[in-house]
Amino acid sequence: VLGHPTQRLASLGQWLDHVHPDDRLLAQAAIVDAPARTASDSDVPCIRFLAPDGGTCWLEVRGSCERRAGRDLAIGMLLDVTARRATEQRLEFSARVLQGLREAVAVVDGAGLIQWHNAAFATQAGGAGERLEGRALADFCSAPKSRRIEQQQEIRDAVRRRGAWQGR
Repeated sequence: VLGHPTQRLASLGQWLDHVHPDDRLLAQAAIVDAPARTASDSDVPCIRFLAPDGGTCWLEVRGSCERRAGRDLAIGMLLDVTARRATEQRLEFSARVLQGLREAVAVVDGAGLIQWHNAAFATQAGGAGERLEGRALADFCSAPKSRRIEQQQEIRDAVRRRGAWQGR
């Protein structure tokens, strides 16, 4: 089980001994102190579990303790979400980098609607402090309509060819 012999995880106490020290209270609360969780819960706790080789994996914990026939039983499911956590951390880092750029960055869908933008774009577009998502990128262009249509086609062509467009 997670790299450990089954007998080393025979009891809840033994299992909790292999949880990262910083996450033991969370694991205890998730299993012992909380009611059973269903698959649709959005606030499922994630804990770090210590592997025998000294490594760590992230586990999503869904479960509860029950008393049956005079015995306490931990019943639940553990899902290894190590890869997902690593991806989330990279995405959070990328978002912080993009948000901190001095250059204006906006992500626009095929219909020309802003899906995401950084603070520099909002400042440059005159919408600092506003949510600009869902608004048309064309709203922030002062060029005549014929030129805007031409620019949009240039942008679409560049995105198809290179995957991105940059310009003024």
